[in-house]
Amino acid sequence: GAGGTAAATPANTEEAKKQAAAMAAERERVEKENARATELNAKLPEILKAGNDAFTAKRYDEAIAKYDEGIAADPEQSVFPRNKAVALTNRATPKYNAAVKAKDEAGKESARADLKAAVASAEKAVANFRASKAKAGAGAAGAGRGNEEVGYLADRFEAYRLAFLTLTPVDNDAAAKAISEYVEVENDPAKKNRAQALLGEAYFQAGKVDESIAKYREILAANPGNIEAMRGLGISLITKGGGEPADPQLLQEGIKSLEQFVSKAPDADTRKQEVAQMVEEVKGSIKELANKPQPTQPQRGNQRRRP
Repeated sequence: GAGGTAAATPANTEEAKKQAAAMAAERERVEKENARATELNAKLPEILKAGNDAFTAKRYDEAIAKYDEGIAADPEQSVFPRNKAVALTNRATPKYNAAVKAKDEAGKESARADLKAAVASAEKAVANFRASKAKAGAGAAGAGRGNEEVGYLADRFEAYRLAFLTLTPVDNDAAAKAISEYVEVENDPAKKNRAQALLGEAYFQAGKVDESIAKYREILAANPGNIEAMRGLGISLITKGGGEPADPQLLQEGIKSLEQFVSKAPDADTRKQEVAQMVEEVKGSIKELANKPQPTQPQRGNQRRRP
């Protein structure tokens, strides 16, 4: 009749069915996601607490396993890779020191593997933290995080510092970037000085000796009392001056910088003896260079004959 509703066509019915199915699938997806989020919200703090308790008790293997569990449960979290990096550096340090004493090369390599993993985990933590910060935006949720980010950058810096100290191979460009970022945000002068000196070390390890020398000079110009930069500059100058041909002027400058380190470093610094020994060796090399007979040049022009 004139007032009746239009009968649904087969096409309309098919479309309505598709829409209903799509809506049901979306609802199911959201419900599953919410259920997972609820489960994670309950589970992650438990995993984190178990990892932190193990860490505090110095059971680093157990702590690392727990942090890995957290990473697997939620790969976007930043706290788990951060804590894992710290646990790895804490496990590696005594392992490496014991291996040095015992002259155990396998032990040293095991510690280096931990430090390599610590660097990777610390980089992941910083990336995840920044991603979550970007998601939160500059509003209330993202406010007040400056100090927290400094903590992430400091832990990443420490992983690189220990890697350099133990001759663990790392990406030197990534190291230089990480150290620079930390230097920018660190307000403690002593920590800042130490970090800047490591930037010179990053260049040196990358074979960029000229950049290393320039960085150490820049640090010492701003802070003449930085003993880390004195040592780094001395080693860099001696490396450059000891090439072929040797440059006695650079070697002398390197010695002077290392002697400053020896005179100013605290007595507890175990590197004093090594550096003092290096100075004596380089002084010996300079003496050898000075006493080395110069190649004789053939005489030219009128030569007097001996009677």
